[in-house]
Amino acid sequence: MLDKKVAVVIDYQNVHLTSHEIFDPYGNLQQSLIDPIHFCEEIIRLKNSSNKDENVHFSLSRIEVYRGLPDPQDPRRNYAGNLAQKTHWERESQNKYSCSITYRPLKYKKTYRNNESTIDFDTPPEEKGVDVLCALALVRLAKSQEYDVVILASRDTDLIPALEEAQHEARIKIEAVKWYDNAAAFTRGNLKIESFRMWTTSMKRDSYEKSIDNFPYS
Repeated sequence: MLDKKVAVVIDYQNVHLTSHEIFDPYGNLQQSLIDPIHFCEEIIRLKNSSNKDENVHFSLSRIEVYRGLPDPQDPRRNYAGNLAQKTHWERESQNKYSCSITYRPLKYKKTYRNNESTIDFDTPPEEKGVDVLCALALVRLAKSQEYDVVILASRDTDLIPALEEAQHEARIKIEAVKWYDNAAAFTRGNLKIESFRMWTTSMKRDSYEKSIDNFPYS
């Protein structure tokens, strides 16, 4: 049997917020956190279950997660919790997969009083640079030739050029994954790539429930 190695690049906030919007819009956002290990294992399960070639088996080999990190003083966001999740996820993947969790500091609005600047914690911060890191990872993993399939987990259309570049530069399969619910119209389409036909794995509610992070961090 031919074993095909898979690497997954995860735009964490995109994956987390989209799943919450689709499957649990009125629930607690922090109680619907996605465990990237379980999430990627579910991708592989779906790929193998839908694969019609009995001589091919997909195996998870590499996970790269990119995520914004709040300021340690932010009272509305859990800085310590974010770091605890990183530790847990990387430990969870030990002896199974190569896994890295990369953070970029969130960008906060600043206010000025008496010629001194302070962080405005009342205004939601923004992620900056996470999409660039995802794009770079996608192309790097594709060019490495260490994997047979590289999958992007994000609906960010800004990443389309990176998908095209990765496919152009490497002789491997570039794919995507998305959350899907027939009741949510915006989940029915895929990222539109003009230069090649890209396979997209759809993950439904059962996959979402299997991907939730239930680890007791406190």
